[in-house]
Amino acid sequence: MSWLLLLGLLYVFNLCQLTVGSLGQLNGANVGKVLSWQSFSFWMARDGFMTLKALIFIYLGATIGAHRLRTNALVKTWLSAIAILLTLSLVAMTLNYEVGGARVFDSLFIVSRNAFPMVTGLLIFVALAPYLTRLLERPAGVIAYLAILVFPLIGNHDLFLWGNGISLRGVILLCTAGLLVRRIQKYWQALALIGTWLIGALMTAYMGWFSSSYHGDLATMARFIGIGSPFVILPAVGLAYLLMRGTASTNQAPLGFHRLAVPISLATIVLTTAIPFQETLRKLLDGSSMTVSSNNIGNLMLWALEISGVGLVVGGLLGAMVSASKTVALADRRWGNATLLVALEDVWTHLGLFSKRFWHQYRHGIVATCVIAILQAIAVLSTHQSLQMDNLMQTPHMSIFWFTFILRFLTIFFSSAIILLVFWFILAVTDRYWLSLITVSAVSIVLSIATNIKIGARSEPIIPADLAEITSLGELLQMVSPVLLAVVAVGLVVLIGLIIVLERKHGWYHSPWYVRIWRIALPIVFFLGFQNAGHPQTPMHNLLINFNTYRSFSNQLLASQENGPYLQFAYNIDVVVMAKPKGYSKAAVTRIYEKYKALASSLNQTRTNSLKDQTFIFNLSEAFSDPQHVPELKLNEDPISKIRALADTTTYGYMMSYGYGGGTANMEFESLTGLSLGNFDTRLSSPYSQLVENLKTVPNISQGFDYSSAVHPFVGTFYNRIGVYKKFGLNKFVYQGSGYKIIDQKKYGSNKYLSDKTAYANALKQLKARDGGQFLNLITIQNHYPYPTGMYPDNQFSASGSPFSDESKTQIATYAKGLHYTDNEVVKFMAALDKIDKPITWVFYGDHLPASIYDAVMGPKTSVQMHETVYFVYSNKYARAHGAKSKLTTRPFAGTNDFIAMALTQANVKVNAYTALLTEVEQQLPTPWIKIENSLDSSTYGMRFINNNGSLVHYEALTKAQKQLLNDYQIIQYDITVGKQYSQQLGMHP
Repeated sequence: MSWLLLLGLLYVFNLCQLTVGSLGQLNGANVGKVLSWQSFSFWMARDGFMTLKALIFIYLGATIGAHRLRTNALVKTWLSAIAILLTLSLVAMTLNYEVGGARVFDSLFIVSRNAFPMVTGLLIFVALAPYLTRLLERPAGVIAYLAILVFPLIGNHDLFLWGNGISLRGVILLCTAGLLVRRIQKYWQALALIGTWLIGALMTAYMGWFSSSYHGDLATMARFIGIGSPFVILPAVGLAYLLMRGTASTNQAPLGFHRLAVPISLATIVLTTAIPFQETLRKLLDGSSMTVSSNNIGNLMLWALEISGVGLVVGGLLGAMVSASKTVALADRRWGNATLLVALEDVWTHLGLFSKRFWHQYRHGIVATCVIAILQAIAVLSTHQSLQMDNLMQTPHMSIFWFTFILRFLTIFFSSAIILLVFWFILAVTDRYWLSLITVSAVSIVLSIATNIKIGARSEPIIPADLAEITSLGELLQMVSPVLLAVVAVGLVVLIGLIIVLERKHGWYHSPWYVRIWRIALPIVFFLGFQNAGHPQTPMHNLLINFNTYRSFSNQLLASQENGPYLQFAYNIDVVVMAKPKGYSKAAVTRIYEKYKALASSLNQTRTNSLKDQTFIFNLSEAFSDPQHVPELKLNEDPISKIRALADTTTYGYMMSYGYGGGTANMEFESLTGLSLGNFDTRLSSPYSQLVENLKTVPNISQGFDYSSAVHPFVGTFYNRIGVYKKFGLNKFVYQGSGYKIIDQKKYGSNKYLSDKTAYANALKQLKARDGGQFLNLITIQNHYPYPTGMYPDNQFSASGSPFSDESKTQIATYAKGLHYTDNEVVKFMAALDKIDKPITWVFYGDHLPASIYDAVMGPKTSVQMHETVYFVYSNKYARAHGAKSKLTTRPFAGTNDFIAMALTQANVKVNAYTALLTEVEQQLPTPWIKIENSLDSSTYGMRFINNNGSLVHYEALTKAQKQLLNDYQIIQYDITVGKQYSQQLGMHP
């Protein structure tokens, strides 16, 4: 039997799979209920497919039996199966995100998990082959085997649960038939066995006639052509004899196939018969519209060839590697010729000797595995500052050990592959085991220390943007304790000495050239995959989903604890920001700059105030929204009556949030920069974490002031605020743990978050601490989710509305009470601002609706309404007395990107070219809102807007002037975030 013949068998097998097999489009329902040439031909085709399937396993059984494979073969087959299943599982996970990471454990623990019963059955057969061979050498054994085949036909039941032949018992049954090939002595005997197929065909035709005549269908037609039928197995035995007879004696394995026949056949059959591979192939076939017709039979044949080719390559390479590897032979000459039972008895008797030999064979792999596991554990634990999961925002806090090594084990296990691949790469390049292992260990430990230091200082892990700081290594080292630096230096010297000693004493290590090649290639391919990890349906994206990675960038610290710092670092490599707008170039940016510089000059003719003399407060009120704006919800009392009354006296309206129940930092980013998320690609889920750190400069409203600060009476780790505010140029950030004292710390009821009273008290403290103008970014936390029953005592609010459950109503009542507290504190803060003798303009906005409690009325018809929060812009008495306006009427519906322009207009402040552009956008464009689709080629594809009536408008409905304005806006936004920042060089921004 030749390579071509084996490939041909596998090719025909896969072609049958795509037609009449489990992947095929033909089935019994398509052939009617009456016996005809069409129905008979179909069932005979199925019979031929069953015979082919049996033939492949019979061939494997004959190959294994002819070699009288023993213990060593069992180990090699087992290792080959692990390598093949693991490889195919990883490939399937890159093609289909629904496979699941548990398939890795299915591949590693074949027998105990039995997720691939076909493979388990093959392993059991290899173990039992010597005993089955002796049994079938006796006539009684052959008679017993034939009886096992015949009995199920009498009762028309699958008595022994053979299944479709790919079950554990079915594989053992078919492989055992391969042992009968050795009993065939004459050519005519093989032909006689093949002739039994005709008997099965006649009996099948008879059963079809009988069933259609008396039952009105063909339900029993397949009675004699099941995978366990003698009329399928015996013809396959005869065919196997004929195929093997041309290349070698039937008492020997086919020439050249004693090592690779099993893995090649195994890889191909597993590929098309085992979950998840069959489901992945089915998904690919459905996507290609594979149906059996004269128009695409060529495509079916091509698919069969490709599937067979994959099996040939995977099985051949892995089979060769496993067979050739010197570390595979668990059993040496002492056990190589022994039966499994004798070998096991010998192992038990000489357990110490076996352990010593096992260690000698696998010591390099054991040591490397243990070291990598320890390094991964250290790396993950370095992301914590305590022994509890504080960042999960839940009480009681969970143990970091339980969370990391139990709940997130699969993801952390996958993350360990990063260390392993780096180790393999260095090992392949140097071919020195201890040098590679100790180098990886040293680098990993240093990175873990650096991660812990950075988290302690800035509450964020190391991300790709930090690589830019290498140019300032001297300054960075000055921030590290001299004692720690000394310890690291001594440690490096010790490690270098250890490498020298171990390489001299135990340094012999040599890998075959092909092993070194794939150890270099695999890491390169793996890490290149992260270049597109953020793109849906890419191999790395699918792989990461299968391993249940934490796919959020809103909290890099939590993500690094969920995924491990190395995987999270790699996750940050691919950042899709936005498509290049039409016409972007340096000349276009220059044209836009000149255009809006002229507009600024025109606007400034009627404006009298300078920004530096003003005090601006941008106040994000956590989860603040209007309950009366929620469909079908009724409250017994208005919780925000005082704020609602501001609509008559100051700028007031609804703000369009991009998130529902979340997305706080995205709204904050828009308000501070004037940039719109509607222009970005939706895969940029968190500009604070994914974008800001990668930019040289980030134009924002705070840069127009001599002094700027932020106050947030909560932890500062979320959304990478510490690093973002530093990049923005803020002078101070007051938060819990910042070193700046938070005064008047008050909580209402059992609420775990500090109140708005505390937030405004600290804001007033900051406003009064400095003379002259300043910018203050104030973020409250009081109304953050959750909203449990009884959180506020003496709660006078109650909710009603048929769509809402009783639990939701109690949560809404709790939320309404929190809004009522905010309502009172806002009015008090406003009164305090009016007593300050300097111009203050206050922008107040809710970032999103509260999480979960309104889910009952969330749907396509209400989606816009459920993203509308409240905003107002207020100028204090002093500001109004010095040129500020009381009220603007241009924006009943606004975006947070409009607030800079609105604040400047209300405060009557002069603008520059950039803020003139924002002013034009605010006054002329509807509010950009959530995209419904992305395109890497078009920055406007899928854009939606909200007009001043609160209605959706698509890009196509914009006027020509609006489209030109949007293009100007997008060119500048692209220039700032993705492009060359020409606008910065021109001085367009503060």
